[in-house]
Amino acid sequence: MKKIHAFLAKISLPNWLVILLFIVLILRIPSFFEPYYYGDEMIYLTLGQGIRQGVPLYSGLHDNKPPILYLIAAAAGNLVWFKIFLAITGIVAIVFFAKIVKHLFANNTKVQRLATLIFALLTTLPFLEGNIANAENFMMAFSLPAFYLLLTKKLKAENLMLAGFLFGLSSLTKIPALFDLPVVIVFWLISRQFKFKKTLW
Repeated sequence: MKKIHAFLAKISLPNWLVILLFIVLILRIPSFFEPYYYGDEMIYLTLGQGIRQGVPLYSGLHDNKPPILYLIAAAAGNLVWFKIFLAITGIVAIVFFAKIVKHLFANNTKVQRLATLIFALLTTLPFLEGNIANAENFMMAFSLPAFYLLLTKKLKAENLMLAGFLFGLSSLTKIPALFDLPVVIVFWLISRQFKFKKTLW
């Protein structure tokens, strides 16, 4: 138990978040055993099988999304592993969402917990397709760490490059992730202006 607590302290995960992640994992387990029924997932897995067989993507096989989703499907090979990969990326997204909320609401633990709980439920439960292996659910595992880097770390070259790399991976999962970048720029400009006014006062 001491080793587990030491590990959690090292990666800065509070106990409530660990419990929430465990609940999320339990909620996702039934989806590992779902039948092949969702059309989009079947398309992704079909393209993934083609990649595994050496068929070139976008010339021998074509769909309307960037390559990373199909590469994940190829690595998965079947629906069970596809859902397991989705569960892993979902947990990563929840962890970094919690870290972002903690940074934005550092003095309000209730808001941190409530916001993270709502996000976890919305990205896990079936009624908003949180259990479906769609590109949106995978791209958050790249976008949220990038946001976290830009919000909490010094804007040094290596941090900017890593954040840019993560945004690139997110965009290669689904193109609309590109629209995250203007949000980052606007937030940065507003926060700089706020800090400038604060120094004047």
